[in-house]
Amino acid sequence: MIGSSYQRANLELGGDCGTESNWLTVAIERSSVGVGVSGPAITDLCGVETYTLSLSKNSYIAYDLLAIFDLDPDDNGTDNYYYMPGTTFFTGTFTEDGGGNISAFEPETATAGELRWNFQSVGGWSGDMTSVGNILVDLRMPCSATDHTYGANAKYNDRCGNGTIPREFSVSAGSYEPMWVREGNISMVKMPEAYYATENTAQWSLTVINGGDGAAYNLNVIDTLDSDLSYSLGNPEPEDVTGKVITWNFQSLTTTWNGLTDLDGDGYYDDLVAGGTVGITLEANIDDCSNLNNKVYADWGCCFGPSLR
Repeated sequence: MIGSSYQRANLELGGDCGTESNWLTVAIERSSVGVGVSGPAITDLCGVETYTLSLSKNSYIAYDLLAIFDLDPDDNGTDNYYYMPGTTFFTGTFTEDGGGNISAFEPETATAGELRWNFQSVGGWSGDMTSVGNILVDLRMPCSATDHTYGANAKYNDRCGNGTIPREFSVSAGSYEPMWVREGNISMVKMPEAYYATENTAQWSLTVINGGDGAAYNLNVIDTLDSDLSYSLGNPEPEDVTGKVITWNFQSLTTTWNGLTDLDGDGYYDDLVAGGTVGITLEANIDDCSNLNNKVYADWGCCFGPSLR
């Protein structure tokens, strides 16, 4: 029985005093789990930030515990965030009843729109937790996101429903969203606008400017040469030259270059900071004298990033 009941305690007194009765309240409680979720107040479109799913519980065992980070609280079928694989980190102590401490493990991603940490899949496979803590993950907001909400919930059983699937109890937090989402805004300048060739080569510079209030992630610059031009050299060296198409994705850089740095932790110095610029110089061979134009294009984003769907 759950709730409060009364237990009578009798005290036998000698002689003519008789029996003294005293009624005591006995409280009987059940397992209780709490959940919270938090993230940055300000972030970038395509930015990678750390989000926290917080778990708490009372003094009773939480049976069959399942923690869920909700990437699609609006249920529109599109994840509002990408999970960055390998970034799960635990703080506090997660302890399985009779099984010891549980180390951080990767979430299950088979359920659309959810990151699921099923504690029945690790340790002694009971999922019965005597202590819980916080789950920290790195998430990226995709460039296509129009809704920026996220949430969390936890599912579990008490002693009466131990082993029951689906679990009997569920608690939730959210949805929440950042107060402000910044965004990159790039433009480009080519100098000189016209080149008067006196030799068999031509040189020009390209400058990409990020005028937005957020970083421009995964910058690409593509210069397409006309039929009478061919690539000679560039600074920095392009990552790809295919025929007349020269591509800089900056993934060969080993350190910062002008305004480029690694903001998202992917190991590439291809993120242009807000207000930053990056310069490229290009030299091309003049193979003939008729078709000598070139077209330059730049883009950035993360729509091609990891997806759970």
